[in-house]
Amino acid sequence: MRITPKILTQLEQCFALAGYKVRYEKGNFQSGYCLIIGQKTIIINQFINTEGRVFCLVEILKQNLDIIEMQEDDTKKLITKLLAPEKEEKNEKKAEENSLFES
Repeated sequence: MRITPKILTQLEQCFALAGYKVRYEKGNFQSGYCLIIGQKTIIINQFINTEGRVFCLVEILKQNLDIIEMQEDDTKKLITKLLAPEKEEKNEKKAEENSLFES
């Protein structure tokens, strides 16, 4: 899936619907983002490109699956597609491991 600014905007709206504020600021975050739970604020390093920003938001979604349940069907489909490559990689690794044991 090609990551575009439109996808980033959709993810930002997803968080806004759940009551989170997404901000882009300077920071030395080891993971590229900082999540302030009490304030429902997400701060992402402003120097990260669009793909990195999307990756950060998807990582936060993985940790807060309840946010996904609040979304409309179109947004849920987008999130599922963004999470799918990771599942596909795991399946490919398992297939490789199984073929090594069969040889």
